[in-house]
Amino acid sequence: MKSINWNGGGEREIFLSIDYDLTKIPVNVWILKQIFNVLNYYHLPAPAFRFTPSLKFYLIKF
Repeated sequence: MKSINWNGGGEREIFLSIDYDLTKIPVNVWILKQIFNVLNYYHLPAPAFRFTPSLKFYLIKF
């Protein structure tokens, strides 16, 4: 939320983006499985659409 005031009000932002699940990639190397498992805790940059307050496309959104 942007412009949050002391009453809990503000301007809402709604985003839609993809979320990568690296653990679904089939690998046979133990260290790669561990790396993918750790990276799965972090959201990798991805394209995103913001719907409110106005429609906007982000090529890379963190």
